[in-house]
Amino acid sequence: MAGGIGREIALQHAREGAKVAVLARTVTAIEETVSLIEGEGGQAIAVSTDIIDLAAVENALTRVATELGPVDILIKNHGSFQGFGPIWDCDPLVWWRDVEINLRGTFNACRSAAPYDVGAG
Repeated sequence: MAGGIGREIALQHAREGAKVAVLARTVTAIEETVSLIEGEGGQAIAVSTDIIDLAAVENALTRVATELGPVDILIKNHGSFQGFGPIWDCDPLVWWRDVEINLRGTFNACRSAAPYDVGAG
């Protein structure tokens, strides 16, 4: 949720009173989003993580729950779309990275947030 649609989602949730954790790999971008939220009077933290590394995502969600409380909403706005085009032009490693980010990343985020969900258990 470092920029674009993700940033707007984070800002709008903060405007409605949510405490927001902004996660992405790019520290400067998430810190900028947090700064915008705080500039409008909201509460947010920036947490750098690699969405395809389960242990890193688990650690990130532990920090989120510790600093902000239960996870009421999880918005997965990550995605990579670099491996498109005719199959003969597609680099298999780039395509596989997209698969990891888009599928494994979603699984990792959901799995890691579930223990901190108010309704879980």
